[in-house]
Amino acid sequence: DVPTAVHNLIRAMKRIQESLRLWSYHQATPEQVSDCYMQFGVEFNVIVRAFEGYDIPTSDMHAMPARLRTTLEDCLGEDPS
Repeated sequence: DVPTAVHNLIRAMKRIQESLRLWSYHQATPEQVSDCYMQFGVEFNVIVRAFEGYDIPTSDMHAMPARLRTTLEDCLGEDPS
């Protein structure tokens, strides 16, 4: 179900955002942010399969998780602020 998959992906992205906000205040650990990223990866894979089930091209989306991971690693490598 594409609408549910989109909703869940958006919710996972918001969890990453919130975990980063908490991390910046020393209220979340890098591991907690990583856990949110892992859930994003799960939801991302669900949405790719849902889109492909309707023949919606997804090739331009495949690099997103890796780019996000690199950005998160760079961010978490800094001091929270």
